[in-house]
Amino acid sequence: MKKLPDVPLTPDLALKKAARYCALQERSCKQMMQKLSDWGINKNTADDIIVDLITNNFLNEERFAVAFATGKFNTKRWGKRKIEYELKRHQISSANINTALSSIDENTYLCTLKKLLTQRAQTVKANNPFEREQKLLNYAVQKGFEHTLIIETIKNIEQ
Repeated sequence: MKKLPDVPLTPDLALKKAARYCALQERSCKQMMQKLSDWGINKNTADDIIVDLITNNFLNEERFAVAFATGKFNTKRWGKRKIEYELKRHQISSANINTALSSIDENTYLCTLKKLLTQRAQTVKANNPFEREQKLLNYAVQKGFEHTLIIETIKNIEQ
């Protein structure tokens, strides 16, 4: 079977395709700009399409940030520091990052950290208590939790 030649996207067709892409899940402007670039759309046209998507509420930075933060916390059990870092990589504003992080329930956050550390403590192999604490600390820092919360939680589970 012959492959049909690639037809360049017109701005109207690119806008429709971008709207469908955004309707599937929340996207950041950076993700959408990358996708438009992948489709061969020049920067000026891509900027116009982004503005149109924002105007028609297909793209919303705050909505993306909240969905990203709650999704990563609920599914991957990421801490706020890791979520914040990833949102900055998506070029999300500080105000929207703060909104997203505050959307995570504080009690659930602390319970999740405690559960992660308790589970990890059962499997960690260490020669002494200091090494054990370090391994637990490193694990939770890698997950993106705050250092002071980790230390406090480790003390609570080891009592």
